[in-house]
Amino acid sequence: MTLYIAIATNFKNYKDITANETRRVREYLAPAYAKSFESIQNGTTFPKCTSR
Repeated sequence: MTLYIAIATNFKNYKDITANETRRVREYLAPAYAKSFESIQNGTTFPKCTSR
């Protein structure tokens, strides 16, 4: 099973909260959805996360 998680808010700045959080999430996930399952399973399509 592959689980994709993306989080977004409607926050633009402290005076403006009119952003479209649904559109932002779709934009964040679009590159992952475009990858094949095999490439995601192999872990070769996304950079590895490193702790700071």
